[in-house]
Amino acid sequence: MKITDFFNRNDNSKISRGRYELIDLLKGIMIISVVLYHFAWDLADIAGFKAVENFLGTNVAWYWQQISCGTFIFTSGICAHFSRNNLKNGARVLGFGIIITIVTYIAEIIMNATGMGGGVFIWFGILHFIGCACLIMGLCSKAFDKVPAKLGAPLGLILYLLTRGVYIMTSKIPAGYIGLTWGAHEANRLRLIQLPEILYSKLGMEWLGFESQAFTSSDFFPIIPWLFLFLSGYYFWTLIKDTNFVKKTSHINTPILNKIGRNTIWVYLIHQPVLIVITAIIALCAGKL
Repeated sequence: MKITDFFNRNDNSKISRGRYELIDLLKGIMIISVVLYHFAWDLADIAGFKAVENFLGTNVAWYWQQISCGTFIFTSGICAHFSRNNLKNGARVLGFGIIITIVTYIAEIIMNATGMGGGVFIWFGILHFIGCACLIMGLCSKAFDKVPAKLGAPLGLILYLLTRGVYIMTSKIPAGYIGLTWGAHEANRLRLIQLPEILYSKLGMEWLGFESQAFTSSDFFPIIPWLFLFLSGYYFWTLIKDTNFVKKTSHINTPILNKIGRNTIWVYLIHQPVLIVITAIIALCAGKL
């Protein structure tokens, strides 16, 4: 099985002899959106464009980022059905995530030394998460499959919405919460249960969602809340796989977007180094460096 199978394989014999093209199309659109968002982030954080930085602090930018990444993770949960070996896939994707951590750590050191600033280091980004989600699925699939899909799909979505605040903190409130979040600002949060600060007091629990004040990562997708969204996608496919909707949409595609969607892991691996170089050139031309 190829390393890219988890991201790129969507075969379903009940649909066709080929691929379920709509998933590739969605993944292609979402990965392009993620790349554009990261480019905006680089322009703000590395090149220091204040207007872009101000935009990224708005609710519009917040929804852009959340919808792009959320849809990608939801469809990744669907794709877990089509993997021959989620344990093997998870280990390989996690390995790519660790490589990204090493590369971005080196890049961070170089950028700080050359006066470009930092902000590119990634620890437990989306590849780390997808890898861990696959491992969890491989280890617990029998238990997950005992949950009725009609319960699992909405329950996963509800738990995701209620635990989004687990890793949302401020300097005034150094701990997350159980509640609802619908925007980038404190006014867009409903804190139902405030979690104890001790969970966030030390480094080491970030992967689970308990982010310490000393922790930084330019791309961060902890197990809580994102695993719940991943599982919601997993159960959602069970509900719709034999419906007329799936049969009618199985061949919907746009060649370029679908090709990108079939190669999302490679797009993700190479896009940030390319964006950093482009951002550095723009910053030099604009006199920001």
